[in-house]
Amino acid sequence: LFRSSMATGFIVSSFKNVAMRKSISVAMAFFIGMQVLGIRIFAAAAYQLVAYICMLLLPRNLQHKVTIWIAIFVTIVVHIYLYRLHHNGFGIASSVMASFVRQYVISLNYYDGGADPSKLSERQQYFALKDIPSLSDYLCYMFAASTIVCGPFIEFRTFRDWINLQGDFKNMPQFGQLIDFIKRFGVSLIVIFTAAYLGSFISFEHMLTAEFARQGLLYKAGYLVACIQLFWETYFSGFCFMDCAVIARSEEHTSELQSPYV
Repeated sequence: LFRSSMATGFIVSSFKNVAMRKSISVAMAFFIGMQVLGIRIFAAAAYQLVAYICMLLLPRNLQHKVTIWIAIFVTIVVHIYLYRLHHNGFGIASSVMASFVRQYVISLNYYDGGADPSKLSERQQYFALKDIPSLSDYLCYMFAASTIVCGPFIEFRTFRDWINLQGDFKNMPQFGQLIDFIKRFGVSLIVIFTAAYLGSFISFEHMLTAEFARQGLLYKAGYLVACIQLFWETYFSGFCFMDCAVIARSEEHTSELQSPYV
């Protein structure tokens, strides 16, 4: 997942042709989705269209409410289903939750686009959508290679400007963040190796044994702290790789950006 996302980032950022950028991004998103979700990627694809259909068919002041309630219902159903199967289902659950956030926000952005600007914050005005996004931009956003299964979250306007090389990203250099990518990737490797080394001495299951129960309070406290550190490093390495995928796409390129919200 992370290797494919990072590779896609570099490939997409190397093209200046918008059609190629969109095609590669969506195609790789489906490839990554198939790796994680299997055939369920097609059900996930149908779910991704909820916000767009609501924007097309419902009044601006109602579409965001319907979108949010449908997204909440689907998220609850998926988690109950996985719980009853006693299956952790990381890929399915995280994909649904990531989609929930994107649909929730884009529907609110569209709602803000029709609101009185004087009642909106500066940030809301920046991300507000005056018109319904084009279907190609919407699909590219919902099926972004680096966020199809998990985060990090990116606002629609930021992604649209990046994929179309417009706005703050109009003059974005190719591979403009290669050095930043190398630095972040290096941090990821350090964390992984540290976690692997710590994991050779630490076992979560050990805390359930009779031997652990016979140990003193200081031993137990120290072992618990070590387990927490191992748990943190395991997830932090994942977040580092997610960040690497976004940096590889030069989507965090900030040296020439005008907006403080990107």
